[in-house]
Amino acid sequence: MKFKKLCLILFIMIFCFISKSTVASAKSIYLEKGKTVHYENIRDSDPFYIPSGNCYYNITINNIMIQTEDGIITTEYNEYLVVWDTINDKEYSYKDNKINFKMNGNSYKEDREFYIATNVTAPYTFSLVDCKIFCDITVEAPSLSSMILTKTNITCYLDNIDGKTISIKNNSGTVKWSLSNAKIAKIHREGNSVSIYPKKLGTCYVMAKCNGKTLKCKVRIKGREKLYAGGTLTSYNTRNNTFTMKFKNCSSKKITVLSNNLIAVDSDYSSFDRQLKISKTISIKPG
Repeated sequence: MKFKKLCLILFIMIFCFISKSTVASAKSIYLEKGKTVHYENIRDSDPFYIPSGNCYYNITINNIMIQTEDGIITTEYNEYLVVWDTINDKEYSYKDNKINFKMNGNSYKEDREFYIATNVTAPYTFSLVDCKIFCDITVEAPSLSSMILTKTNITCYLDNIDGKTISIKNNSGTVKWSLSNAKIAKIHREGNSVSIYPKKLGTCYVMAKCNGKTLKCKVRIKGREKLYAGGTLTSYNTRNNTFTMKFKNCSSKKITVLSNNLIAVDSDYSSFDRQLKISKTISIKPG
């Protein structure tokens, strides 16, 4: 009795193992730049990958055919094909017997993933799950001449606390950013972009090196973008409405105070705000 029970358990385990091994699983397909490869029996669940650092490649999917559940290979249902870019969360539709889309560099640190799939609006003359896709996929990198900086000459002021950002367009590789003079500015690198923050007056260069090519952006650090003067109230008399203040011009440009439209504002007691007049226009030099 024990022997029969043991045999039954063993039979069930073998049957489960065989059944499990026959279940179709998604296959991961890795693409290489500069190659056109013919793929067959692609299902909606089969993901394609482009290795990290290669985010700007153009993907062309051509010569597309669909095999229906009846085993018929046809182009009749090609219009229901789409490419789903999972990282960008974007769908690219079939057009003129090919699907063409450009990978951008938002997620340069991880492999890019996309699927070739049938749109849910496809006619139910064949099964969306059982259909298979045949196609040629070409991976092309942009030419080095098309790799450019979004800006090659910028001015950054000392009061630009949010910094200035530049990026590389049409890049197909990992970028190494550098700064010619760390005393004048500092940078924060983030893949295909870099943010520049001012430190002191002067000129420096931000450089991006990628695929053996070096791009430069000239950065000028100037004084404050907005005119700014700090003042201290030294004395006042509310009876005859006179105020004495000492100012310092913190800008790199001259500040002019006109003789009309002046107002003295007390930050704590707005009721003390006063319209003022001065005898003449005053110019305050930087510093």
